[in-house]
Amino acid sequence: MTTLRLMAPHVYAIYREAARKRYPPVRLTPRELGVLRCVALGLSTPRIAEQLSVSAGTVRKHLENSFGRLGVSSRAAAVARVFPEAPWEETCLEG
Repeated sequence: MTTLRLMAPHVYAIYREAARKRYPPVRLTPRELGVLRCVALGLSTPRIAEQLSVSAGTVRKHLENSFGRLGVSSRAAAVARVFPEAPWEETCLEG
């Protein structure tokens, strides 16, 4: 058991690296990333629109574009693909 505890961080690092290599890198625009950060924080489309000072239709279009580039079909899948270890910030506003 002690050996397993000592090896766990190293095995996890290998797993993370393999997961990263599984998907080709995808470039999203800063706004698409901002929208996905908001999604990761659990905000609704109208709330994201309010936070980013854009229309709800614009938010939906950014999500649609992100889904296409990422090869996913849901908000949850997009967030999991872009933030596999949940490193998003406390705010979704672009800095």
